[in-house]
Amino acid sequence: MQPDFLIPIFPLPDQKGRAGQERHYRLRRYVAWLHETRRFWTEPDFDAYHDYLIRERRLSEASAKAHLATIRARYRELLQSGVIRQVLAEYIAARRDGTYEALEESLDFLIEAISAQPQRLPSVKSDETEAKVLSVAQAAMLLRRPGLDTLTGLRDTAILALMLGTGLREQEVIELEVHNLYGWSSEEQPPVVYIPNAPGCVERRVPYLHYMVIEIVEKWLGVAEILFGPVFRGFYRGEKVRPTPLSRRALQQVLASYPIEVDGEQVVVRPLDLRRTYARLLYDQGHDFFSIQRYLGVKQANTVAAYLAGERQPTWRGLADIFDLPGLREPFSVW
Repeated sequence: MQPDFLIPIFPLPDQKGRAGQERHYRLRRYVAWLHETRRFWTEPDFDAYHDYLIRERRLSEASAKAHLATIRARYRELLQSGVIRQVLAEYIAARRDGTYEALEESLDFLIEAISAQPQRLPSVKSDETEAKVLSVAQAAMLLRRPGLDTLTGLRDTAILALMLGTGLREQEVIELEVHNLYGWSSEEQPPVVYIPNAPGCVERRVPYLHYMVIEIVEKWLGVAEILFGPVFRGFYRGEKVRPTPLSRRALQQVLASYPIEVDGEQVVVRPLDLRRTYARLLYDQGHDFFSIQRYLGVKQANTVAAYLAGERQPTWRGLADIFDLPGLREPFSVW
């Protein structure tokens, strides 16, 4: 189903002039993005589009919100007029497995998506000088917070394990596809994770901190029945896995959902904390400074030096305490 019908005939009788031109432009830009990213208009990911407007189109937060408001209003307009129901009904009726329930599910998802308001994340300082190195006990506590008894918990555990076990940036986690998990390097024992050359990423190959990291991620992929495409995805209702990758905002929400106790206070662990902990544990295993700099994908040596400052953490013998999760090898069951 092509999304071009989202763009109204221009100009509309009641929206001539500059306002009408701006509305038309915003909708054309959104439809072009859907085509470029091969996304479905029936599954709007406004968080991902917000990140695109901010990071790639360089819009201000206010302008990005104005774009999203226009798009949501257009969806509402087409829902209220019955156009979307008609388009979806024709598409679903042409499918062999098309049912009335499928039509209602698609409409429910659209209504929920255009009605949802972004959740406010907990306030956490982002000054790099305040980034923490987690102890083995704290890292182990974090990985056990989501639990393995739900699909959401399993996915979130895999996200935390991968970020702690590879030191990847947020955008690099989002861009990962299944085949990237099994990279090859002549300098490192395979497998390594291959970071693709994409916006917000630094192309390189990164060793896993412990072999259990890939095992945790593979458990998520197996239960979610993901064979290719994005590694980490969101859900429809009922924990049905979506085909599109998580947005950056959704990834931040995952981390914000699992605070741990540090010095008697509940603290939200940030990606930079996991990245710095990865670097420190590599250093304690005997990796040299320049290798760690290469794995992190940073150009400035003083950045790496800042990551490695502070008290030493336990050596590799403590890594199993972090990643060896109780119940990981047991069959997954929601009961």
